[in-house]
Amino acid sequence: MGASIAFEGVSHRFERRGIPVLAEVGGQVAPGETVALIGRSGCGKSTLLHILAGLIRPSAGVVRIDGRPVTGPSSKWNLMFQQPSLYPWMTAAENAALGLTFAGARRGKAETARRTLGLVGLEDEADANVQTLSGGQQQRVALARSLATEPDVLLLDEPFSSLDAFTRAALQDEVVRVTGRLGLTVLLVTHDIEEAAVMADRVLVMGDRPGRIRAELPISLPRPRDRGSPAVLAVRNTIMRQFETSLCLRAA
Repeated sequence: MGASIAFEGVSHRFERRGIPVLAEVGGQVAPGETVALIGRSGCGKSTLLHILAGLIRPSAGVVRIDGRPVTGPSSKWNLMFQQPSLYPWMTAAENAALGLTFAGARRGKAETARRTLGLVGLEDEADANVQTLSGGQQQRVALARSLATEPDVLLLDEPFSSLDAFTRAALQDEVVRVTGRLGLTVLLVTHDIEEAAVMADRVLVMGDRPGRIRAELPISLPRPRDRGSPAVLAVRNTIMRQFETSLCLRAA
C-alpha cells in the first residue's frame, strides 16, 4: 500500500515580506487514495505539491508522509512534471533507470527499468532513443522513471497538460490502472475538471492566493470510469459548481 500524507498549517511566501502564496493549508491523503487538487492559475497548487515533495521548505507548517516529517526529496515520493524532461541522447530504458541511479541503486537497474517500462506498455521501445518516441510515449517513459524506485507516493503536476486530448485520456487511464495495481498514494494537480472526475477518489478545491482549501468533494464511482457516462458528467458538474462557489467566497 501507499503511504499516508498529512500537511498541517502550511503557509509559504517566496520573499520574507512578499505576498503569501499559501495560508494555513491543511489536509490528509489516505494510503492508496488518489486526490486531485484543482484551482485557478496562481493559487499555489504547484507550490503546495513541491512542498509535499520536499523540494521547497514551507515558511510555516509541517508535512508528514507515513508520520515522518518531510525535510527533503526522497525516492519514496516522486514528482512528475508537465514535461517529461528526458535525456535526448539516451534510450527509453536508460532514462527509466535514472531515478534508480539518483537514488543510489547499484545493481539490477537495467532489469528494473525494463520491467517498469513493461508496466506502462513500452516494453518494445526499451532500446529506442527517446527522440524517436511520441510525446505520449515520452511521458510514459517519465512515468516509468518515477515508478522504478518503487515509491509509496506519486505526485503529479499537470503531467498531461501538453498532450492532445486522445493521448491525454489514454495516459489518465494508464496512470489509474498502474497506480491502482501498485497501491500507490497519488496527489494530482490539474486544471482539467474532467481529469479530476475520471482519476480521483476525492477532489480538493483551492481558492485564489493566498491559497487555501475551500471545498472537498469525495467521488465514489467505480473504476474504470466512462468519461461520457451520466455519472461522470454529474461529478464533473458538481466539481465545477464547487469551484465556482470557491471563487465567489474569495470575491466576497
